[in-house]
Amino acid sequence: MSADWLPRRDKPLALPAPRVVRPGEAAADQAPRAIDVNPFALERERILPPGAVGPHGAPYKMLRTQVLLRLDKLKARSLAIVGNDPGTGKTLTAINLAIAVCADPDRSALLVDLDLHKPSIHQRLGFEATAGVDDYLRQERPLSEALVRLMGYERLLVLPARERCLDSIDAALIVVGEGRTLRRDLVRMIELLRDVPVVGTVLNRTREVADTYY
Repeated sequence: MSADWLPRRDKPLALPAPRVVRPGEAAADQAPRAIDVNPFALERERILPPGAVGPHGAPYKMLRTQVLLRLDKLKARSLAIVGNDPGTGKTLTAINLAIAVCADPDRSALLVDLDLHKPSIHQRLGFEATAGVDDYLRQERPLSEALVRLMGYERLLVLPARERCLDSIDAALIVVGEGRTLRRDLVRMIELLRDVPVVGTVLNRTREVADTYY
């Protein structure tokens, strides 16, 4: 997963403009598709409500503050949420961190699903991806048909994926799972990211007792 953290006054992430737009396709400046999400379904998926309000939003707001400070120092506009193993919470971390970023009225976020094996952000958010970043990068659909706006979540845009796709990143946030991520796998991943600044690490599935289900 990749997300682009933007000051509200800035333009959205600049992806390469497609060269081909077939007849009958929407204009490039068409408004993103608005999706009415089910708050109860999102709660079951442990996804934060708009504004990242409530006690479960506090850890993500703390993470947001640390991440944004480091991204600002790097002058970076995009961040990859990466991890070696399935089930470590990469998707949930990416979604909730984006929501926490948008809780700041001076920030906006473009949440892009760049999972190379199993795109799932649209499933976690409860909507069907009729077009995705993969369609756009293959120049088969305009970007406007892939972008999604979740009703109630101000300043947040979602760019889902339907198939495997690739993209470049400015920085990375590593997600590891206690009891799941092996040391050698983590070292190997850091080696693969040697040219990418790592802004921090998130430990999920910890056995430490806490008052929150996150």
